[in-house]
Amino acid sequence: MLSYLGNQSLLWTISLSSRSFLDFQHLRGQAVAETKYKIWSNDHIPPHVTVGNKSEEWEARVQFSFVSDVSGFMDIIQRHHDPNATAQKRVRQEIERDIVAWRYRWWTTKETMNFLHKYVRMEPKPAPDFPDTHHYRILLGNRIETDVQCTKERYEPDYVDKYGNQGCVWLTLDGTEHRLTCGLHTEENDTRIWRAR
Repeated sequence: MLSYLGNQSLLWTISLSSRSFLDFQHLRGQAVAETKYKIWSNDHIPPHVTVGNKSEEWEARVQFSFVSDVSGFMDIIQRHHDPNATAQKRVRQEIERDIVAWRYRWWTTKETMNFLHKYVRMEPKPAPDFPDTHHYRILLGNRIETDVQCTKERYEPDYVDKYGNQGCVWLTLDGTEHRLTCGLHTEENDTRIWRAR
């Protein structure tokens, strides 16, 4: 018998977009209807959503970024079946479609984005779609001399830029605050790369 998503205390259970708050039964088939997306009260960084499907007997953690609009699987716990490529793609699309809501829920729960006390290197990168906006490649992890430790981080979910991008990250590096509009940057952490679209 499957112990579905463990005995953790549940903090957020949401269904995405315009669906009802606790049910995710909008796609075809029973297996899809039983796919649940959750943020647990005892979750740890990096920011992620726990996704599970009771009938297919799998659960996974899907990481997301505050500076890029993409997500990626951290790990999959196979109970009976692995989620196939179509299911994995659907899960990522659902999380990416409602990334603003997931960021908000993570921030209001954890008040961290995984930058605090990390060594950060911000490298400018070209962004032809938004020519008058600064875009950065954010590098975390392997420290070199030019990296600066992040001493403060904060998130403003209500910020909207002139292009309609929602959310803003503030990082304090070497005493200077840097504003990063969510979704316009690339975050690299060890081997994971989160690219802006």
